Amino acid sequence: MNNLSDTVDSHMGNSYAGKSHTHLLVRMLDRCDVDIQQLTDDCLGQAMAETMRICALCANAQSCRSWLQATAGEHHLHPPAFCPNARRFEKAARRMTAA
Repeated sequence: MNNLSDTVDSHMGNSYAGKSHTHLLVRMLDRCDVDIQQLTDDCLGQAMAETMRICALCANAQSCRSWLQATAGEHHLHPPAFCPNARRFEKAARRMTAA
């Protein structure tokens, strides 16, 4: 997961806020079983770029931290409704299941 985190960091910037959101995004992708490689490959990387941008601008970081803490150790979860990337994560997870 560190390599992904480093990759996402490089796109989101090195500010503390960027790193905080990077950490949350990586954990959320893992928790919701999103195929990170597929998301990165989708539309020549545009899907991942958009996901990162949406995450970086999200005002729900504390809710995200709380949800991730409350669901620690779980996987195959539906993303929480407050997540602005929830639909994208659901779609990516469905594609992975269908494959």
